[in-house]
Amino acid sequence: MGKTSLLNHLRTHKLVLFDDLGIRTLAQTNPALFFEQFTGPLILDEAMLAPEIFPEIKKKVDEERRRYLETGQPVEIDLWITGSNQTLL
Repeated sequence: MGKTSLLNHLRTHKLVLFDDLGIRTLAQTNPALFFEQFTGPLILDEAMLAPEIFPEIKKKVDEERRRYLETGQPVEIDLWITGSNQTLL
């Protein structure tokens, strides 16, 4: 069993496969819309295929951090990111 199969088997997160050209294209061309369409706990598989998604993830983390510091409400981002080892991403 590979890493993606193992994580998906846990059934705690929705699996999003960037191997799918339509999903990958959305993530590449409009990362904000991607996260509007894919909400909740997510597994982003083969994320290195859509590197444009990483600035949007950082933006969401920064927004949640600010919200937490201002209100004390818990952070709501739950992402598992899988793929090949590419340290620069």
